[in-house]
Amino acid sequence: TTTLDDSSNEALLCQIDWRSECLQERLKFTRCVNERMRISELLIVSLIEAYEVATQCMGTFSVAKLNQRINGLCSMISDYLRNFSGIS
Repeated sequence: TTTLDDSSNEALLCQIDWRSECLQERLKFTRCVNERMRISELLIVSLIEAYEVATQCMGTFSVAKLNQRINGLCSMISDYLRNFSGIS
């Protein structure tokens, strides 16, 4: 467990996880396309925040590795949206 005033990296990861779980639940019940996109964007931001915090917890923090992971995530999202929407 953690409290909102706990600023440790572990607490931050827990808070990000909780926020992501809440967003995922909201996404399940939302039928409005615009709202689904907004919630999806917030989930992506949470994932990137979790990457940032998690890599700082590692003994050897590598900005290059973090950048590579985030770029990979963005590439997967772009591919998905391109396939989903049929836009090239």
